[in-house]
Amino acid sequence: MAVIEWVRRGKRGLTMVGLFALLAAAAGMLTSGSGMFGAVEAMASSSARAPGFELTDLNGVKVSLEQYKGKQAVLLYFGAKWCPACEAIKPRVIEMRNRVKREDLEILEVYVGVRDTIEAVRKHQESHPVPFPILFDEGGQVSSSFNVRGIPTFVLVNKDGNIVYRDYQPPENFKQYL
Repeated sequence: MAVIEWVRRGKRGLTMVGLFALLAAAAGMLTSGSGMFGAVEAMASSSARAPGFELTDLNGVKVSLEQYKGKQAVLLYFGAKWCPACEAIKPRVIEMRNRVKREDLEILEVYVGVRDTIEAVRKHQESHPVPFPILFDEGGQVSSSFNVRGIPTFVLVNKDGNIVYRDYQPPENFKQYL
C-alpha cells in the first residue's frame, strides 16, 4: 500500500518507487552472489547450447565457435570501442589472457558492430592492442543469438559447446564452471 501512496503523490512518488526498485535490485545482487547484476548462472544451471557462428577477425580470418568444440573452452567477450564500461574492464580480460594458457581457454572479443565499421575497429585496435582475437559482428546477429542485452557481456562456453557462465564481468575462476 505504501508504494501506491508514493505514486499518488506524483513526481516525488515516482522517485521513491525508483529508489525502492533500486534497493530491491541491490538486495538481490547481494544475496545472489553472482556478480554485478546477478545474471551469472541463469543459463549455467541449464547448460544451454551455444549458438553456432562464424565471424571474421580483424585480419580477415574466419573464426567459428565450432572449431573450438572438443578442444578448449571459449570466453566470448561482447563489447564495443564506444562503450566506456567495455574499455574499463578490458585490462582485466588482458590480465586473464596473460595468466591462463590458450590450451585451457580461448578468449574471443566480439565487437558488436551496430554503431561501428570494421575499419574503425581496426584503427582502434592499432592504438589499443589486445592479446586475443577480435571478431566483428556486423549488424549484431551473433550478439542477438547470444541474447546480449547490454555490454560488456561475458559468455563462457565449455568444450562441449554449452554455455556455463554469463555475466557483465569476466569469471573470477573460470575453471569452476567447466
